[in-house]
Amino acid sequence: MPRFFVEPPIAAKDNTIILPAEAAHHAGRALRLTEGECVTVFDGLGQEFSGQIHFDGKQVSVLNIRASAPLRETPVRYTLIQSLVSPDKLDWIVEKATEAGVSRIVLVPAQRSVTKLNGERLEKRLQKLTAIARAACEQCTRNIVPDIEAAPSLAYSLSNVKSDVRIMLAPGAVRPAHIAQGSQSVAFAVGPEGGFSGEEIALAHDAGWESALLERKPRDWPRSSGRIRWWAIFLIKKAFVGYDKSFFLSLNCRRILLLRLIRRSGPH
Repeated sequence: MPRFFVEPPIAAKDNTIILPAEAAHHAGRALRLTEGECVTVFDGLGQEFSGQIHFDGKQVSVLNIRASAPLRETPVRYTLIQSLVSPDKLDWIVEKATEAGVSRIVLVPAQRSVTKLNGERLEKRLQKLTAIARAACEQCTRNIVPDIEAAPSLAYSLSNVKSDVRIMLAPGAVRPAHIAQGSQSVAFAVGPEGGFSGEEIALAHDAGWESALLERKPRDWPRSSGRIRWWAIFLIKKAFVGYDKSFFLSLNCRRILLLRLIRRSGPH
């Protein structure tokens, strides 16, 4: 069923929601939907509305709406601290992290980051990445769009991101990550193309973070895709422990995780 994001609060009048111009154009021009087809509108905060699409000139609306708030989030809250990388790789990372269930993405400058963002450029970049996350939610049926923000420094984010478990992904680590049973929140810190420096890894240790292996054979995967793949496999193994299988199997995210994150290579 086609899904459309609408900025909250969603105004429903007479059991009808009018789609904003961009969503209306996408429905009519890109998807070429026909009168009466069933669609879903969601607000990015957990609520969605289903109904039949209606075309009236340039105005597109959803009629006979039914509200619901289905549970589609992972039982563990994940935060990704992502060092700045090239724009195309960052777009891809945000898309896949959203599809995999990350709740919060924090962008940070690292010593080996080639990309530099600040001021107006940073604000525009955050807006674009938020749009990418919304589009990913439309595809994978998530109803909550992850928060995407920027931290002034890696040190700031390492000190201020609070989670039950905090892991810095580092190829030089001597052991894989260990997540205690019952953990409610996990944070991952991911370096730029050249990885974190020794100084940054030491800084993380001082702040109480654990460094962990990406994969037993990290050279098997490109750096840009290997970390997200590792995270996706980790989520599948750990995040749904103790939950009914139908919870996970009902999500379109399952297909996306397995097909896009594990089998398909990301950009080099």
